Amino acid sequence: MQTIINTWLNIALNDLESVILLHRNGKYRNSYFLFQQASEKANKAAALFSGDFTEKEIEETSHDQFKIPRKIMVQKEEKMKATIELLESYPMPKDLEPLSHKSFAKHHKSISAAICSIDRLKNCDLVNFTLEDLDGFLEILTGLETIEYAFPENSNSILRSQMQAMARYFGELGTKEALETKREILNMLADKKKSQMYFQNLMHHLIPIQFDSIFIDHTFYFCALLTIQHSSRTRYPKNGVNPEDIYTKELPIVQKQLDFMECLKEAILRLEKMNGNKHELQNLFSNLTIAQ
Repeated sequence: MQTIINTWLNIALNDLESVILLHRNGKYRNSYFLFQQASEKANKAAALFSGDFTEKEIEETSHDQFKIPRKIMVQKEEKMKATIELLESYPMPKDLEPLSHKSFAKHHKSISAAICSIDRLKNCDLVNFTLEDLDGFLEILTGLETIEYAFPENSNSILRSQMQAMARYFGELGTKEALETKREILNMLADKKKSQMYFQNLMHHLIPIQFDSIFIDHTFYFCALLTIQHSSRTRYPKNGVNPEDIYTKELPIVQKQLDFMECLKEAILRLEKMNGNKHELQNLFSNLTIAQ
């Protein structure tokens, strides 16, 4: 699967090279068609990388890039419901507020709203974005691409305190699996070297990967938003309208296209790097399973 994902990403990068050349030479319709192709391939590669889609399911999505985030969100929504039900019966302590029933319910609501938003997009005009709309999208992506963060000096102490609270929570659940998890957490915290390595992996490996994933997801989503209605529109006349007359330098999405190309290229390269390090990432996540 790793090789297949790389193939999708490499073809998307090759498409982007052609996009830029065509755009610079005023071949805006051809350029936008390949923008759509690159975006579609990138989204399909991401779906394969996450494991949410099989190759057969990818084929069935055809050119509808929104089938990918929609299915992933529906799956998250279902899992979230189960978590909320568990937390209703076994509430988290106050020192683990981010994992509380209230916090998960809020997140569940936002996922449901996102699914509804995707469904509404089918009836929206996704061609005539304003320059203000597009600048807003780019501002979000630029912020995510260059996000900076710093951990407080007492990070290890904070994490240790939260892990201790988590151990107490599992102890109160009382099931065999919960008590085993409590034992694993306390053993890890008792081993200074092991706990230090755990905290370092969490802060300096897992969290940066999460930020990269957020940038990749948002970039692929916005590029899907900008291209989903163009797989046919860029290729064929419709209702007597020549697509060459649609994709001109006056069209805002054409004016901002190269800016989105840069974001898409960077997101693809980051996913390519993650895919190349997939075995290392799997080992990292398996070593951090106690926190889950």
